[in-house]
Amino acid sequence: DFGSTIPGQENDTTANSPLPFVLRNDGNCMANVSIYSTALWASIIQPNNYYKFKIDNRTGHEGAFNWLQSVTTFTQMPLLEIAAIANFNYTTAKNSSEIDIYIKVPPEEAASGRNSTVTFTSSLAE
Repeated sequence: DFGSTIPGQENDTTANSPLPFVLRNDGNCMANVSIYSTALWASIIQPNNYYKFKIDNRTGHEGAFNWLQSVTTFTQMPLLEIAAIANFNYTTAKNSSEIDIYIKVPPEEAASGRNSTVTFTSSLAE
């Protein structure tokens, strides 16, 4: 929840205000995780540079996924599923990651409440 915003204002979850998504692999095998979402803004089409995500380490769980094969820099939030986390670990103390979200209110966006549903899908990493 980014609260009330105005055109041109930007914010992200990297400083934990608001909090990022936290994913945990409670399974018994390595997993790959994909991401997609519904559109956030009414004035522009998605994907766009006004709504982005990135995967990050969760404190105390560093090494929980393959950093080089995962999306670790802010990337446009897709409408169609894309790979986001590679080889997500399931062992204790290495099974959590954060998904940071970045928003910037487009200049033409009318004042109104906005929401988006973010979907994560996991599959067996082989």
